[in-house]
Amino acid sequence: MFKLLREFYLIKNFPQSYPFYKKIFANISFIFSRLIIHKRENKLSFNDFFQANLRLRKGDIVLCGEQETVFSDIIGDIVNHAVIYVGRRRFVEAIGKGVGYASFHQLFTSHNNFVILRTVKGTKRKIKRQAIKWVKSQVGKPYDYEWSAKNEAYFCSELVNEAYLKAGYNTKLRSMGYPRTMARKIQSKISKAANALHPVRMIRGNFRVIFLSHNLELAGRKLKLKQS
Repeated sequence: MFKLLREFYLIKNFPQSYPFYKKIFANISFIFSRLIIHKRENKLSFNDFFQANLRLRKGDIVLCGEQETVFSDIIGDIVNHAVIYVGRRRFVEAIGKGVGYASFHQLFTSHNNFVILRTVKGTKRKIKRQAIKWVKSQVGKPYDYEWSAKNEAYFCSELVNEAYLKAGYNTKLRSMGYPRTMARKIQSKISKAANALHPVRMIRGNFRVIFLSHNLELAGRKLKLKQS
């Protein structure tokens, strides 16, 4: 049974000349997607909190996942959100109301899974500084409801991937891809989101896994929930 809305927020931050009917649709989607469909029990432990805090470095990408809202059930992945750490316990993220800041506490208390990714060894500090500088400059930009690489708006994994691409780092990932299977082609006809880079796929990019919460494990380059 649906619970109360976790957060009510009227989105006003849209790209210029954005059609009115799309603004209505985006607001309805955002409100609906945040509906809590079952009681939340945080599966992250105190040790997860301590270890993640200890290992975080500027420029790290964090993937996190929730399993209690409509949005999480639609996405269906173990992790469904990506953010970039910019220091002072702050992250930059792209969510329905736009690109903005989130605290470590906010992320940790609203998700059940936590992954920290870092660039490969030997990456110049300049690359990370440029990625952080660029992503901070995007704060205030709207969320990418168009799922397009040709606008001044971003969805979460697009934002963090583009930050490193703009800094000259080869992530080996495309923010927007092309449908290769018939199923993907059909999905892309319904929504361009089918071609978007899903957060869970960032595990396969040019990054090292620095931390996994206690309930996760890697099988090759695939993320799995541990069997309890």
